Amino acid sequence: MNRKIINILIGGPAGAGIESAGLLLGQSLNREGASVVVSSEIMSLIRGGHNYNRVRFSYSSEVLCHDETVDIVVALDKDSFSEHLSQIREGGVFVYDKSLEGSGSGVKMMPVDLVGTAKELGGEIYKNTVALGVVLGLMGEPLEHLEKMIRDKFGAKGAEIVDANLKALRAGAGFVSEVHFELERGDKFEEEMLLNGNDAFCLGAVAAGCKFVAAYPMTPASSIMHTMAAWGKSKGIVMKHSEDEIAAINMIVGAGFAGARSMTCTSGGGFALMTEAVGLAGCAEVPCVVAESQRVGPSTGLPTRTEQGDLRQVMHASQGDYPRLVMTPGCVGECFKMAFDAFNLADKYQIPVIVLLDKYLSESIVSMSGDLFSVEGSGIERGKILDSSGAASVSEGGFFKRYADSPDGVSGRTLPGTEGGEHVTTSYETDEFGEAVEDRESRILEMDKRMRKMDGLLADLDEPKLVGASADEAEITFVAFGSLKPVLEEALSELDGKGVKANILMIKYAVPFHSGKVSTILNAANRVVLVEQNFSGMMGGVITENTGFKFDEKILKYDGRQMDSDFIIKNLKT
Repeated sequence: MNRKIINILIGGPAGAGIESAGLLLGQSLNREGASVVVSSEIMSLIRGGHNYNRVRFSYSSEVLCHDETVDIVVALDKDSFSEHLSQIREGGVFVYDKSLEGSGSGVKMMPVDLVGTAKELGGEIYKNTVALGVVLGLMGEPLEHLEKMIRDKFGAKGAEIVDANLKALRAGAGFVSEVHFELERGDKFEEEMLLNGNDAFCLGAVAAGCKFVAAYPMTPASSIMHTMAAWGKSKGIVMKHSEDEIAAINMIVGAGFAGARSMTCTSGGGFALMTEAVGLAGCAEVPCVVAESQRVGPSTGLPTRTEQGDLRQVMHASQGDYPRLVMTPGCVGECFKMAFDAFNLADKYQIPVIVLLDKYLSESIVSMSGDLFSVEGSGIERGKILDSSGAASVSEGGFFKRYADSPDGVSGRTLPGTEGGEHVTTSYETDEFGEAVEDRESRILEMDKRMRKMDGLLADLDEPKLVGASADEAEITFVAFGSLKPVLEEALSELDGKGVKANILMIKYAVPFHSGKVSTILNAANRVVLVEQNFSGMMGGVITENTGFKFDEKILKYDGRQMDSDFIIKNLKT
């Protein structure tokens, strides 16, 4: 059976090594030269429940995102029968331990002695490796890359563990008498690497010169703090595991005041605790960066699932008006680029910058070219940091005017210890010297000055543009933000194959907003469809507020699972 793209699902209980097995498989296929996407669905349980991991790959075309429909299911528990039998394409294979019972039509049911074989090799823990051998055998894939991955992963545990895993892999492949899937081959993905959105964000932060991270763990942002901690010693980064999110945000505001490029990471519940200090950064004009990775709300909601429900929360965080930037990267490459830009723009405009991710983008692992993670030609921009001579130029009567009025709204700032640049920074409204005041004139002057930054900031941001068919030929214009970008790109390809021309308008910046450009694009479109992972179509509401454009057609999903391209196409009104 020929396949251009193969989609494999491994399902089993939490704590059974499902995620590790999927990652090992994805890494070995990537080393073989495939374009790979690895995505997981896990329950918020330490053990028990039902988790699954999907590995989708191709040797002949770029794989952009996950797919709900699969070709091979590996069932390590009974729940996999009820959960995933209906998701297999006709002609697919359902692999399961022979102790389990089940049946399916249009599917090759393949009972295998996974547990018995694993126990013979030293314990049930090896059944995942046996299953991976079965999968590779079904596709006629060589074992050598996965064997190398096993040696690399388990080498530190001793030769006995490595040898048992290698025997388990070979035993699994031996259960397959004939190749079930013939794969189209290509050679253009040899140099790609695997990483997720959180990894890419960390790479961007390091490239931008981030030196201080304070955070409290919260899924799905936790791996950012873990990665930055792991890189701390080699990259000169201080990683502080704070006692809570309130402490974390106040620490990075303090570090930003002191001149360190600083950041925190959290999800919606943690960000709720941070909002007052985000306003402090806006009022005190202190640069800092927040990575906010969304999960399902309200409250604890579905803590290990994905959604795009925090948009309004981050846009309107804290009380009053103040300048800020809200960025919404749409793919792993943009996570890197926007992280790098976030620190430059935070420094240049002396503002808090919020980078809005989500669980799907943070944790899905994709093949990426290393060329996308280059900052060649992009310098570090620290903005108006003044030395002692610069401080003297904005001083009056021997006192430094930290919040001096300026045409672009950005005042010169000094770092602690700069001679002649001594000043007080506070959460109160101040005059130009930083002294707390309550007179009308100072309030108006400082408020106008701060908000004037937004004009320059908007001009610094790339204007939104259409991806796909030209505006003239497109029958459908999809509007979305965030992690829906690769899903919509795949939908465009499928629609094109059906003779339907379409394009995408991705909104990358929620605050400030490119009202004029977005309005022009939407009012010229033939048919507009809003696509979002939330109940109310939050970005659609933001667009309506800024442009007056109203959406008559929406595709919304809010069950905690990322929509795929098939979902979008099936939900298009005919």
